[in-house]
This record gives sequence, structure tokens and C-alpha cells, in this order.
Amino acid sequence: MGMAQRKYIEDYNVKPKVVHKNIKVVRKNNNKYILNKKKDKKKKNFRILCYVITSGLLVASLIVSLIGYTNLNQMNKEILKMKKEVSELEANRDYLLMQLEPYKSTQRVEDIARISLGMDYPTQDQLLYLESEEDTKLAEKNKDENKDLVSSSKK
Repeated sequence: MGMAQRKYIEDYNVKPKVVHKNIKVVRKNNNKYILNKKKDKKKKNFRILCYVITSGLLVASLIVSLIGYTNLNQMNKEILKMKKEVSELEANRDYLLMQLEPYKSTQRVEDIARISLGMDYPTQDQLLYLESEEDTKLAEKNKDENKDLVSSSKK
């Protein structure tokens, strides 16, 4: 209670009547005087402001969660669509590999070469062996190692 209110109550020797926990009413000659009214309006306005801010934050959080849920559902649909496409492509690949299998066999290639193209295995007269420098170096190295092994086994 403010100083002026206390002084008013003390001056007129009136006991305040409590109507509400924050509003006190004083009667003097059938005239009503309401005390603490300004404080109550400020508190009420503050409460309303708190409720508005709280409800606004609640609505904003609901909107954000709904948007996130929608995005999540959309991504799940895209994932399912891509998985379906992958399985279709794998089935197509398997089918094509199955169709290709008979054409890869060595027996079929050999038969086509003999029958259609008139090819045959080469005879000894048709074979020609070529030696490269690397082959000669390797052969000399192997001969040296063999000589070392033979000489060590004789001892």
C-alpha cells in the first residue's frame, strides 16, 4: 500500500474490506473508494503479455515442428522412390548379365572361330617365338642362380 493510501485510511479511521486478494475497498459515507487499482492493472497487463508471448512461442514451435515433420516425410518418400529405382536397375542388370552369359563361354567362341571363320589351332611350323632383352637378362640371371645351386649341392 502506498503512503497516501495509508494516510487516507488512518485519517478517516476506516478499515479496508478485502474484496479480492489484490483489491481493497474502503467505504466512507456510502461512497466506494478502491485502492491498489493501478497495481492490479499493471499486473493484469503483465500477465496478459506473458500469456500472449507464451502462446506465440508455443504456436511458433508447433509450426516449426510441423514444417520439420513435412520435410522428413518428403525425404522419406524420395528415399523410397530411389530404393525402388535401384532395385529395378539391379533387376535389369541381372537380366542383361543372364542374357550375356552364353556369349561369354570359351567353347562358343572356339566353335564360331572354327566353323564360321575357318580357324584352327596353329601347328609347330606356324609358331614363332620372339625374345626381348628383358627375357635374355632373366634367362642369364636364372642360369647363374642354377649354377650356384648345383655347385653348392656338390660340395
